[in-house]
Amino acid sequence: MSKLKKLTAIFLSAVMLVCCFAVSAGAEQTVRVLKSGKSNTVEILSGKYETYKFTTFDDGDFVLDISAGAAWSGITVINEDNGDSIVPDFKNEEGNAWFFEDKNESRLFWDPDVNKKVHQYKGTLTYHLVGGSYKMIIKQLTAKEMLPKDEYNEWQKNGGKDDFVAKYIFTAKYNTGLDGFQITLKKGASLQLGALIGGEAADGVKWSSSQKKVAAVNSKGKITAKKAGTAVITAKLEDSEINITVKVTK
Repeated sequence: MSKLKKLTAIFLSAVMLVCCFAVSAGAEQTVRVLKSGKSNTVEILSGKYETYKFTTFDDGDFVLDISAGAAWSGITVINEDNGDSIVPDFKNEEGNAWFFEDKNESRLFWDPDVNKKVHQYKGTLTYHLVGGSYKMIIKQLTAKEMLPKDEYNEWQKNGGKDDFVAKYIFTAKYNTGLDGFQITLKKGASLQLGALIGGEAADGVKWSSSQKKVAAVNSKGKITAKKAGTAVITAKLEDSEINITVKVTK
């Protein structure tokens, strides 16, 4: 294993440890941490939505391969640092997609084929991002939102109801940018980096902290949060090194 790969393995372990969690955000939605390369399946009732959060630490592409099993779907990717909605590039295998500026979201549509029993949008959305924090909202649009009033009234008269559930299957990929990775620890907390991968990969790594009084690190890669502030932890192996920023809160 190369020196840089050994260091990268240590920090990938940290990413997995810190980022694998979900938090409740009220009765209507759940905020999930979106992990790169993991396949996801979610069912959404019409008029409802799901929210995912993720962070990129380098500039790069966020690629969403998605299958949306409903007539109308909305997807929004927002830069949480400045509130901007990101316009993607589209590649459609089935169905159509456009970015609606007035709604700040991408809308996905069926391309109906009477010879098929199941209609769904299937394709790829590519977002060009700068390093930062983002959230992705997948919304199941209702017929009332999408149809002109007269068409919607006629649709209702014919028995149409906005009570369907749509299944979404997607994989998201993005550049994690390990160098410069940042974590937040509460005062008194600790995080073991070096021992997470075990074996030879962690041997020979020299650890240091730019602010020992804020966050100390021992020879085995164990970080201890001392007081509120920010410190840069460096893992060095011969001529290769990776930095991690630790923010300590009270």
